Amino acid sequence: MTTRPALAIAIGIVAMAIATSVALHAHAQQIPPKPVRTMRLHVGEVMRLDSRDVRSYSISTRGVLDVRVASDGLLFVATRPGIARVLIVTGAAGPRRYDFVVVARQRSY
Repeated sequence: MTTRPALAIAIGIVAMAIATSVALHAHAQQIPPKPVRTMRLHVGEVMRLDSRDVRSYSISTRGVLDVRVASDGLLFVATRPGIARVLIVTGAAGPRRYDFVVVARQRSY
């Protein structure tokens, strides 16, 4: 049989958990999302992003971009036409998202 003090403690813990969950949800909705930057490259083109303190990065579509880590940032080499989303996580600035649109080079006649 559960004693009244134990039941009161359990109810208090559940109430605190619910209040914390509601507060965290409300706070998360107040933080505006960082803007997504769209980059357009031609196949074979190289672009450097200044991104010091890169902790990790993730690419949505392999083969569209070749990413290389340099001491002062990231190098992106456009390898074939397509779209790739890149998420870069740094220590200070937090995550940033880039959408890369890679297009084929037009032949000049």
